[in-house]
Amino acid sequence: RRFSIGVVAVTDGPSTAYLVDTKSSTSYELRVPDLLKDLDYYLGKPADNCGKLVLNPLGAGDTCSAVMLNSILDDTTAVDAFALGLAAASASSYP
Repeated sequence: RRFSIGVVAVTDGPSTAYLVDTKSSTSYELRVPDLLKDLDYYLGKPADNCGKLVLNPLGAGDTCSAVMLNSILDDTTAVDAFALGLAAASASSYP
């Protein structure tokens, strides 16, 4: 049995994310606002944070994929599902 690919989504950490809907030949660029631009934060182990806000992006991509797939299964459009996934991935990086 063969399946066609209807949607391709690509994330790149805090950078621009891309979605292509092959059925409608539409592409999207999604940008998550940088809410931390004015904050002093640290990426790494909490023991090494020197009193700064610690962010842990491990698993953020998995979070995005899971939320996006669940939303698509609930009949959400692909672009809205991807936006929800990106929001959840961002939130999962906070302590």
